[in-house]
Amino acid sequence: YHGLGNGGELGHISIKSDGPKSKCGNDGCLEVLASGTAIVKRAKKILGKELKARELAQLARKGNKKARRVLEESGKYLGIGLANFVNIFNPELIILSGGVWDSGDILLNFAKKEMKKRALFNTEVVWSKLKEPGVLGAASLIKNAS
Repeated sequence: YHGLGNGGELGHISIKSDGPKSKCGNDGCLEVLASGTAIVKRAKKILGKELKARELAQLARKGNKKARRVLEESGKYLGIGLANFVNIFNPELIILSGGVWDSGDILLNFAKKEMKKRALFNTEVVWSKLKEPGVLGAASLIKNAS
């Protein structure tokens, strides 16, 4: 969705009014709470070291409660954001990608659980099968603009 030309900045919807400050100036944006960068920061705070989503998922699968907590908290925020998208757009399907992709189903399951509590409609959410789908989206925009 492009609105008048710049719509679709869904990463900058506020999902926690007293959350951390975002680059856009808002507090508690989805991006600062559920992105790959946010997960690394949360891991540093909770586990004392910078870990990416894949490493956290591996630790969580081995029973590390702190790693699971990081993914559960991040998944909750992602689920709140997804529920907002669903309630606004009522899509048939949401395809996720980005820095959290490597966490696999652990993060996604937490997000789906939270989304289900808050969304008015039932929408399927999956990880992209492509590692960098944004490149294809950008190419599509260029092609359709001409």
